[in-house]
Amino acid sequence: MVENQKDPNSTPDPLTAVKGKPPRVTATTSPDDPADVQATKALIDHYSDKDGFHCPCCHITITNYSQAIYHLEKEINDAFAKLGK
Repeated sequence: MVENQKDPNSTPDPLTAVKGKPPRVTATTSPDDPADVQATKALIDHYSDKDGFHCPCCHITITNYSQAIYHLEKEINDAFAKLGK
C-alpha cells in the first residue's frame, strides 16, 4: 500500500470528519459508477406507479423521470444537511 493511501477495507470516516460540511449527492448525466445509476433507478422505481414518482418526503407526484431524479437529489441533500444538527 502506498504511503498516505487509505486502506480500501477500512471503515468510512465519521460524519464529523467532514468538518461541519454534510455529504452531498449530485445528479449527473454521466455517472462514474454504474452502481449509482442502479441505486437511483431502484429508488425512483420503488416510489413510482402508473401516475409517476411519489416523493416519500413531501408527497408530490412527478411524472417526468429527469425531474424526479433532481427532486430526489434535493431531498437527499436536505436530509444530509439535517444530520449534523
